[in-house]
Amino acid sequence: STSRGLGDVYKRQVPTSYALCEDDSIIGTAFYLMEFMDGRVLWDASMNGHSKEESYGVYASMNSTMAALHSVDPYEIGLETFGKPGNYVGRQVSIWTKQYQDSETEEIKDMNKLIEWLPNNLPSDKPLRIVHGDFSLTNLMLHKVEPQVIAILDWELSTLGDPCADFSYHCMQYRLNPSLADEKYCLEQGIPTEKEYVAMYIEKSGLDLKKEWELYMAYNLFKSAGILQGIVGRVSKIGIYFLMIKFGASFGFAVMGRISLLIGRFEDLINYSVKDYNYATPVIFIFMIISLLIWSLKQKDNTEEYKG
Repeated sequence: STSRGLGDVYKRQVPTSYALCEDDSIIGTAFYLMEFMDGRVLWDASMNGHSKEESYGVYASMNSTMAALHSVDPYEIGLETFGKPGNYVGRQVSIWTKQYQDSETEEIKDMNKLIEWLPNNLPSDKPLRIVHGDFSLTNLMLHKVEPQVIAILDWELSTLGDPCADFSYHCMQYRLNPSLADEKYCLEQGIPTEKEYVAMYIEKSGLDLKKEWELYMAYNLFKSAGILQGIVGRVSKIGIYFLMIKFGASFGFAVMGRISLLIGRFEDLINYSVKDYNYATPVIFIFMIISLLIWSLKQKDNTEEYKG
C-alpha cells in the first residue's frame, strides 16, 4: 500500500496501515485498518475565526508537507509500479476530454478550444513522484493545539505522476474561494497569497513552475470541468426526470431554472478566477451542484408549490 511504502521515509505524516481485508463477506466490502491519529480536521480554508499566527502556521505546514511528499522518489521505496510512468498530464487530458464529451449537455465553444489547445501545450516533464490526487486542508489532520500537519488522509486517488500538477490542483482553492482570491483578506488573516504560497513550494521542492503556472491552472480547471460535467450530465439526464416524476413537472422545471441561474453566477466567478486565461472560463460547476442540492433540500417541505 501507499502508506506501507511511504512509512519508512515519511512516517510522521502517513498513518501506519495494519491490515487489508478484501473479503467482502466480512462487513460487505473491502476494508483496511490504520493507525489512530489524535488531532483535528479544519474545514474552512479561509481560516475564519483563527489567529493570523495559526493561519500562517497551518498554510506553511501544508506547503512543507506537500513539498516533502513530492521529494520522495518512488523507485527508492518500492513504489515504482504504483502508477504509469510518464505523460501524466497528457493522459489526464485524454481521460477528462472523453469524460466531458461523453457527458456534454450543450456546446461550449471555449471548452472546445481548450480541448483542442491543451494536448499541444502540455507542461514540460517533471520528476516522477507520488501524487496524492486530492491534497487539501480537509484531507489533512492537524495537531490538536499546534498548527502542524500530523497526517495526510484519503489516499484513494493517489498514483505516480507530475508533482506540479498535484500541487497546482491543491492551489485551485485560490481561484475558487472568494476569500483566498482576495489578497487583502489573505494579508489580514495571515494566509500566504497564491504567489507567496507558490514561491514557498518552489523553494522547498526545488521545482520551478513559475513559467508554467497558468498552464497548470488551465489544466486543472479543465480536469474539474470533466469531473463536474459528468455530474451535470447525470443531473440533467436522471435527476431532473426523477424530480419531475416525484414532485411534478413544475418542481423539475423550477430546479432547471435554478441551474441556469447558478451557471450564470458561477461563470462570472470563473471569469474572475482565471483572470486572462480565457480557455478555462466555462468549466467550474461544483458550487452550482452544492447550492442546487441545498436549495432542493430546503424545498422538501414545500413541494406542493411545485406540483402545479
